[in-house]
Amino acid sequence: MQKIARTLWDAILGRDSEADQRSLESAHRETADGTPPGESTATGGGETPQPTGKESESLREHTGATVTVPYTGTPLGAAYYEGHSVELPLRTGSASAGVVADRGNWGPFTVYAASQAGADHEVRGRYREDAYAFSGCSTAPTVIVIAVADGVSSSWAAHAAAGVGASQIVRTLSEDVRRDGPPVQENWDKRARRAVRSVARLLAPARLRHQAAAAGYQLPVDTSAQGPRPPATTLVFAVCHRSERGLEVYYGGVGDARLDVLNLTRGSWRPLYPPESSSPAHDNRTKAMPRDADTVRTGCAVLADDDVVALASDGFGQGLDAQPEVLGEVIASVIEQSPKASDFLRMVDWKMRGNNDDRTVAVVWSRPPHGA
Repeated sequence: MQKIARTLWDAILGRDSEADQRSLESAHRETADGTPPGESTATGGGETPQPTGKESESLREHTGATVTVPYTGTPLGAAYYEGHSVELPLRTGSASAGVVADRGNWGPFTVYAASQAGADHEVRGRYREDAYAFSGCSTAPTVIVIAVADGVSSSWAAHAAAGVGASQIVRTLSEDVRRDGPPVQENWDKRARRAVRSVARLLAPARLRHQAAAAGYQLPVDTSAQGPRPPATTLVFAVCHRSERGLEVYYGGVGDARLDVLNLTRGSWRPLYPPESSSPAHDNRTKAMPRDADTVRTGCAVLADDDVVALASDGFGQGLDAQPEVLGEVIASVIEQSPKASDFLRMVDWKMRGNNDDRTVAVVWSRPPHGA
């Protein structure tokens, strides 16, 4: 990538705070003391404590003349994160990879997506519990469906719940488009709720086990948590339709995943599907599928040609809230430079004080019809 793009990538790297270091050291001691991989009580999936005090400083304030690249190695080549060993889960496969990225085109759309396990999960040997998915529709080349999910770490097989939830909602909605055509404002809420209910049924423990095994997800050996801690994941999704009206976006979700729009001309962000409002004092649980499927929020909007849609987990969203200008500039450089998927991973490879959660983002934009 060109020098300016590298500068923007570097601008979103920083150092972990002392508090983060203590958290990672504690996690590493737990693993060293024999805590089974995947059995930690680490929080995630929207339950990571919010940064306070100095930890709420912006990403830019964490950068300086010296930039620390997250991954370093010993002369023997061992994998370390800031001096702490990066542990593998007991069973690992490509479906449960700690980091993943994609890019490509579908009809008038271009999509980039990346997901990475956070430091809390890496040093504890836990799976990445975020996921993304997207699907075109063979009968509607001007439609693409995208989703991002964030598994709740305190639940059983959270990584599988996120992966199955994201893949099944895009499959269900793309089949809905194939059968009934692109959504319109008058029928979108009904269609979205029908799709969410269908996916919620697949996230019941017994059905999730079957779906996850078929998709290649590695499941925890200990299944005792299925009863008291059933699978759970937050979810945000969008059906994007390039029509004569412009870029129509029909969106919805459950929980604190989010959908924001970046306007390239102004360099400004605005929320379409913002994080959920605070829960009542008697219930501080993050809303999640399948338990809260009936709380799905939906909406629709027609966007301009210079708008970019970004779906993200709350781990990425915390960085976006702290430094929207930097991340907006980086996405603009992605559109201009069309980097490799491996380069786009830098979008989720930054460090921010108080945020060791998994982070995932999927961005999509469309080209106007020929001659428009």
